Amino acid sequence: MFATTKDILNIALAGGFILVVIFLCVMILYIVLILRDINKITSHTKDTVKKVNEYIVHPFKFIYYFGETLKPVYEIIQEKIQEKVDEYKKDKKKKNK
Repeated sequence: MFATTKDILNIALAGGFILVVIFLCVMILYIVLILRDINKITSHTKDTVKKVNEYIVHPFKFIYYFGETLKPVYEIIQEKIQEKVDEYKKDKKKKNK
C-alpha cells in the first residue's frame, strides 16, 4: 500500500487539506450565523428607534411647533399684562402722593 515515503507524504498532505477544508467550512458556518444574528439585532434596533421616534420625538416636535404658533399670542398677553402692571404702579404712586 505504501510503496515509498512519498506516498505517506501525499496521504498526510491530503489528510491535512481535508482538515483545513473542514475547518474553513465550520468557520464559514459560524460567520453566517454571526451575520444572521447581527441582522436580527439591527432589525430589532431599527424597530426600537422607529418606536422611540414615533412616541418621543414626534410629540416633542408637535409641542415645539405648537409653541411657535402660539408665541405671538403669548407675546401679546405679556404686553397686556405689562401694561396692567405699569398702570397699577402709576395708580399706586398717585395714591401715595
